[in-house]
Amino acid sequence: MSNTEKTLERNSIIPAVPHNVTLTILNETDTIMKLEGTWFDSGEIKEDSELPAIIKSGDTPTIKFGVKKPHIAAGVSGYVQYKMKDQVVTIAFSNPSVGTNKVGIGISDKDGSSNKIWDKMSNHNYKKFNEQFNIASNYTISAECLCTSGGNNTCYVDLIKK
Repeated sequence: MSNTEKTLERNSIIPAVPHNVTLTILNETDTIMKLEGTWFDSGEIKEDSELPAIIKSGDTPTIKFGVKKPHIAAGVSGYVQYKMKDQVVTIAFSNPSVGTNKVGIGISDKDGSSNKIWDKMSNHNYKKFNEQFNIASNYTISAECLCTSGGNNTCYVDLIKK
């Protein structure tokens, strides 16, 4: 067996580190969330998971994202968008193959772009953080968020009417 073949054989038995994201959204508002879209820099919704078209008040769905096979080393990064009253709320997430896990939330730009939210998401030192934004006149949402380190970025986003 050649050195190249030995290296390939050795590498084939080394398990790949999983790069997954588990996103739980708690809708503690009196507003229905309607799916507007998704975007992925890498990864996809896992086969055993479903992205809800509607998240009603009181609902707590969990969505799982994983790498696209055969691109195991690419990690998972993207966002989901939900319409709430007059605004599109973007929840961005990332579990890259290199770097820190992240989560972010905010209002999409008028043109529907959510890249600024994706660009500015952070790990917040893996501690709970809060973002506030208006989804209509006199309607403020407080989003309490948290993400975790490791092979599975477990993200929690709790939306509360203020």
